[in-house]
Amino acid sequence: MAVGDEILESFDDMIRRVEFRYGIEKIKVVVIEDIPQLTISFTETKPVKFGPFPKEASFTVPVWLMKVLKAKGYVVVHRDEKMDDVLQPSSDKNLVPIPGFFYNKTIDWLDTVERLTEKGMVSDQMGKRLRSRFLSFFDIRLKQILNSLSLPMSSLAKILTQEEQVVIRHVHGLIAAWEKAVFKRGAR
Repeated sequence: MAVGDEILESFDDMIRRVEFRYGIEKIKVVVIEDIPQLTISFTETKPVKFGPFPKEASFTVPVWLMKVLKAKGYVVVHRDEKMDDVLQPSSDKNLVPIPGFFYNKTIDWLDTVERLTEKGMVSDQMGKRLRSRFLSFFDIRLKQILNSLSLPMSSLAKILTQEEQVVIRHVHGLIAAWEKAVFKRGAR
């Protein structure tokens, strides 16, 4: 296996771990289509009954269950979960902490806005504006992270989300390997 393949495999494994941890977090949802009583079966326990829930009900569930219910068209993420306040432009050029699982939560929120737009409950313009704000935020945040790479990983980890930490751990490793290779050549 080539070094590049090992790095990508390690990266994918770490991202899957973050996704798993996010999946067991709790998230508030709102019902957009009546949910009948559902039976959820797990391999090693007896089935669990869930529901029924009427349209417009709201409750908190694990993210993995929200994704199942959302895929079936029953729920969307509740507006209490939106990350719009973080997407506001900041005049601060320094990297500041943002909420955990920020990217996952924002993507779930943007998906909710898209679903509500399809149902005519949110304007198309609003959806485009939120997506644009997220992309602008992402661009600024990435530049701030890259400008902060000289910080020790222990300090940087305190202000990065779980998703960002995965990327930066790999970038730090690549930079260290590059420095070692460069200085090794210079020592000859």
